[in-house]
Amino acid sequence: MQKKLENQRILRKRKDVNYLNHLSNFYNNLKEEREVNCETFREESYYLNITSIISYKDKCSILEECGFKEKIKKDNVCLYIYEN
Repeated sequence: MQKKLENQRILRKRKDVNYLNHLSNFYNNLKEEREVNCETFREESYYLNITSIISYKDKCSILEECGFKEKIKKDNVCLYIYEN
């Protein structure tokens, strides 16, 4: 029983680390001052189950370029949705 619990903890930890790696990839892809890799961005969005993103200023156009659909735009803020 103890061995089974330990194995479950290890699996949970691996899943947590994997999720954090995907989250980090998603965030780093957007924040850097370089061209966004849309394929990676969409893959990470799918993995993280992201369907809506609120963005600001120039990042709004990046979301559209990567296949997200504009839902609302007001002044410098936008809401985009992603439908898989």
